[in-house]
Amino acid sequence: MKSKSIAVTLALVLASAWVLCAQSPSSALYLMPAVQGFRADQLNRSLAAAGFADLPITFGSGAGGFGTVGRWRIGGEGTYFAGSASRGTTTTSIDGGLGYFYAGYLAHQKTWTFIPAVGLGFGGMNVKATRTTAATSIDQLLTSDPNTHMAAMGDGFVHTSLAVEKNMSDNLYLGLKGSYHIGLSGARTWKAEGLSNSVADPFSHWQVSIAIGFRLQ
Repeated sequence: MKSKSIAVTLALVLASAWVLCAQSPSSALYLMPAVQGFRADQLNRSLAAAGFADLPITFGSGAGGFGTVGRWRIGGEGTYFAGSASRGTTTTSIDGGLGYFYAGYLAHQKTWTFIPAVGLGFGGMNVKATRTTAATSIDQLLTSDPNTHMAAMGDGFVHTSLAVEKNMSDNLYLGLKGSYHIGLSGARTWKAEGLSNSVADPFSHWQVSIAIGFRLQ
């Protein structure tokens, strides 16, 4: 999944979210730090067999916006994420992005507001497996095998989530959301330069995010 494609996807989602905000009688924009974990059982088995750590949990920064009419909320979110894990002289790192639109229902509007939501999105990630060397002399360096391998994968997904929010003032609110994204294509093959055979995993993952929101109207 090329970084350019990820950036374009996130930009389109955030631009659309801004349009929704501008046209709604009740709207908000928010910042969204998040943590993500990806299902990659097959890739993790291959990484472990070669001495690498599994795909790490990633930390991300994102933003979103929504418009509300009555009890219905329509919005969009985008997140960039990255993380790394080491095992011996190897490092497994990951970076990528997620973008999606969602529709939610304000189920309870008192001290706390609960919002179940569903939506559709697209995302992708790049995985880098790097083996370093512990050589202390030129002879050891020439006979060691430091190298880097890269693989990528992306897919559309169904977004499901439950958020809880609390107003801190007339214009500021805080929220916590748990999401699970279900890959639309089932198992997707990991792509890497020169590969003629590869393992496959679904682009499914969980996400927990915090919303720091600013109401515009």
